Amino acid sequence: IACVHARHGPCLVVFRNQGRKYGPFYECPWGLFDGPPTHRNIYEAASDELWEETCGLVDCGADVLLAVGRWGLHPPWRGLCALRVDGLSREQFFHNREAIANIRNEILQDNPKGSGLGCSLEMDHM
Repeated sequence: IACVHARHGPCLVVFRNQGRKYGPFYECPWGLFDGPPTHRNIYEAASDELWEETCGLVDCGADVLLAVGRWGLHPPWRGLCALRVDGLSREQFFHNREAIANIRNEILQDNPKGSGLGCSLEMDHM
């Protein structure tokens, strides 16, 4: 994700992943193509990963990513997408993260097997 910052100009947006084996570090949103039935193609995987790893800041459907993203596919089963998203807010990231955590906790009370939202809390800073 790239954006244009009012003071700094063009910037790469990174998120801190707290769940890594060797301690937290900053990274661009990324993920794996799980294949059917979860993902029909890499564009659906990219869409899901963007929402998940930005705590809902970027909610962009696969069709939109295909249309506006800049794609590099080499080899063809891997994908790299660059996307410009202006107006991102660190405060909104933290607000969304807290809301997702609260919803996840409520779901887990009724369904201890999982909520499907745990991965959305992997990133803890922007």
